[in-house]
Amino acid sequence: MIALFGSSGYVAIVLALFIGAAGVPLPLNVMLASAGTLARHGQMSMVPLCLCSVIAAVAGDCLVYAFGAVAVRRVQIPAWIPCTVRARRLCERFLSFKSLSLMLFLTRWCVTAPATLITLTAGTRRYPLLPFLLIDIAGEALFVLLFLIPGFVLGGSWLVAAASSVALAVGVAAVGSTILVRLIPRPATAPTSA
Repeated sequence: MIALFGSSGYVAIVLALFIGAAGVPLPLNVMLASAGTLARHGQMSMVPLCLCSVIAAVAGDCLVYAFGAVAVRRVQIPAWIPCTVRARRLCERFLSFKSLSLMLFLTRWCVTAPATLITLTAGTRRYPLLPFLLIDIAGEALFVLLFLIPGFVLGGSWLVAAASSVALAVGVAAVGSTILVRLIPRPATAPTSA
């Protein structure tokens, strides 16, 4: 990976982040920490690295959003699936504008595994483009900074930078998973009469 950055630098980071944001699982946190280490050693510049990284990630997310908006019809529970009215309402509430906004933000930087699915859902549900872009840029900038900065600060050792990025990813994912689980709407329970 270090040899890849040494010869291609910004192009490798941009391609990796674009492809990763478009849905291909890549170790982006380790790549960003390595790029931060290269910036620490003067082989890359931190500001262009941050800008290129955020732009590439947002471009990949926009590709998925556009695919959802153009190629896939609005996601609904098909009528042939046996489902109660209560369960349908629960699904609609879970995919409401407010819940989808928070899920979009959290999946950009915190719990990144479902990011492509959430982005696709935003496109299919015709989530407004401007709020999508604002949330996406904020979340991707946070993701990039969360992993570039430890690589830069701990840049004396490639191994320490990579290990710290993995540890940070696990911690951030744990916090994000807790938040996402709390987001899932629960059906109201009927009061019991005694």
